[in-house]
Amino acid sequence: MLDGLYYPDENISTVQDHAFINTTMNYSKKDINVLHYRLGHPCNNVLKQICRIFPYVHNSCTNICDIFHYSKQHKLPFPNSTTNSDDYFDLIHVDIWGVISISSIHGHKYFLTMVDDFSRHTWTFLMHSKGETRNLLLNFVIYIKNQFKKDIKVIRFDNGPKFKYIDLYNKYGIIHQRSCVGTPQQNSIVERKHQHVLNVTRSLLFQSNLPKCYWSYVVNHVVHLINIMPSAVLKNKSPYEMLYQKPPTYLDLKTFGCLCFASTSDVNISKLDPRARKCVFIGFKNGIKGYILLDLKTREIFISRNDLFYETIFSFSSMDNDTIEKSMTQDLNFLNDSRINIREDHVYLSNPAEENQDDDESITDVDEDMVIKDSNQGQIEPA
Repeated sequence: MLDGLYYPDENISTVQDHAFINTTMNYSKKDINVLHYRLGHPCNNVLKQICRIFPYVHNSCTNICDIFHYSKQHKLPFPNSTTNSDDYFDLIHVDIWGVISISSIHGHKYFLTMVDDFSRHTWTFLMHSKGETRNLLLNFVIYIKNQFKKDIKVIRFDNGPKFKYIDLYNKYGIIHQRSCVGTPQQNSIVERKHQHVLNVTRSLLFQSNLPKCYWSYVVNHVVHLINIMPSAVLKNKSPYEMLYQKPPTYLDLKTFGCLCFASTSDVNISKLDPRARKCVFIGFKNGIKGYILLDLKTREIFISRNDLFYETIFSFSSMDNDTIEKSMTQDLNFLNDSRINIREDHVYLSNPAEENQDDDESITDVDEDMVIKDSNQGQIEPA
């Protein structure tokens, strides 16, 4: 007692503390899972750290905790890929992008992407439905064999039914590799390629303010740009240079969506008629030395080489949003107008007779509500 107050004896307090610790630890020794329960089912690494910091804590829990797995288990990390192809077309990464809510001006809702693992060169093929996948794969195999004298050895894709063409792979001796369900990371090369393509596509759409129904032309133009730009993965070489063993040229490039004036045809015009048409540049056509243009007045899409470009002027950017929406509506409805001339960018790479034979087979592996039979099946649109 001091000044009328009682103070506890320090020795008694110390003895009581040790008694509490001993009681607790003795209890934990009886049930080795108690500490794991008290701390909310932490992982073993956390328990080991606690034992190291607090010497009086003992943990020898070796039992499997179901609750820990039910509540905290997550997907395992994916290691960085260390496998590289030894030659062109040893491995092709394949995937389908879509469906998109806004159909293209030609009715496309998907595009099929193929990436060569060795050169990282990319091909995209526009599709109205997933039922066109088989013919595009067949035509691509024939195209590679004819143009590059190479045989595709392995095709890697996701686990969807749209790529289950066993007879096609067996016919050409192609090994087909599939990723596990719900793990697109195993097909990451083409998945990242989709992300790259869409990032640049949005950039060009925002730059040009072009109606979204022209997204198919933007995608084709973007893939062309990606193929001719250097990549750090390829030690600052471009996919085009890796594939064709020569550097690409930038001399023919024009700014997407810019204003241009195309010379009018000399046929059916009088001496007082205009000598040019006001247009917008929307891409290139494979195999033709010309530019794909959109006539701002008639909405005709045509190819011309006699053009003057104003690459810092974007005609659609000067329009307000209401005008853009009205223009988009006109573009979606104009296919019914017989005066409009739209020619899709198609190149046949195989015998059309063979393609017609495969039409029925290409539909068997997809849902009926996703199949739209059209005259464009079996055609390829090179980017």
